Amino acid sequence: MPRRSPDGAVPKRATLYEIAAAQAGYFSLEQAAEAGHSRQLLQYRLRSGEIERSLRGVYRLVQFPSTDREDLVPVWLWTNRQGVFGPSPLARNDPGVLAKNDPPLLMG
Repeated sequence: MPRRSPDGAVPKRATLYEIAAAQAGYFSLEQAAEAGHSRQLLQYRLRSGEIERSLRGVYRLVQFPSTDREDLVPVWLWTNRQGVFGPSPLARNDPGVLAKNDPPLLMG
């Protein structure tokens, strides 16, 4: 019999995988709870090496490969998906020109 979260939901690994797949392997604590994963189950998966903690309340399934801009995804999830990515303030003098290596900035 599968373990259940405190509200009685059965953890859905496939649901969590689908959420993470759309977010470079990352998911939030809230998203995990929606998929039926309790904090205790996440702790178990942390200890077993299945997931890693990126930020407080943000985790990553280790089976996903790294991406060029994956450093932005945990911040976006940490802000409860409220942030908007835009050009760096360095480009404000000439909005039509962005430096080749100008990193995006998370704006709220």
